[in-house]
Amino acid sequence: MIRAKTNIGAHHGGVTKKKMDDTADPPAGFAVATAASSSASSSASSPAVPLIFLDIDGVICCNQLQTLEAAQLQQLKRICKATGAKVVLSSDWRRKIPLKQKVQRALQRLGIEYVGCTKVITTIEQIGNYRVETNHRPREILKWYGARSCPWVAIDDRDLLSETDGDRLSGHFVHTDFINGLTAAAADQAIAILGRGVVVPSPTSVIPA
Repeated sequence: MIRAKTNIGAHHGGVTKKKMDDTADPPAGFAVATAASSSASSSASSPAVPLIFLDIDGVICCNQLQTLEAAQLQQLKRICKATGAKVVLSSDWRRKIPLKQKVQRALQRLGIEYVGCTKVITTIEQIGNYRVETNHRPREILKWYGARSCPWVAIDDRDLLSETDGDRLSGHFVHTDFINGLTAAAADQAIAILGRGVVVPSPTSVIPA
């Protein structure tokens, strides 16, 4: 199972540097409003497309076998049905092509639109004899979102609010746990954050919140 390293708050000395991989930028032509264009698009018939920045482990995968959970996928589908949201993959699964493709296929089967994934941003610190690499998920999410003005939510089992720049996710974050993942209650929270309409009833097959 791919598990992300937690954020290290304090600097312990040594050289720290940033690097980024070649995971996908937002695709050209993806139609969400930006701050610059929001006034021009406000009169359009379709509102800005909501975004879900989706982790997988502890959200959709709650096992050690890298198996996507049907119940949690149905909760994700419920969020997207209620809000019209599209998915941006922020999980470490985006760093392995087979895992990334597994997610894409699952979303496609459910009729959920995948629009890209965040770039990896890491720092490398020398701590004694060890080089410690830490990825900064809040920064990755904020960089992808950029100057957009559409509704958005990050769903993750990491406590992103306590990580570097995590305070900027306040009001846009749903915290899950690895055992239960995306429950009905967590899905309801995401729908409320995205701020659209009536909550779609939870499927009876979903595990209790």
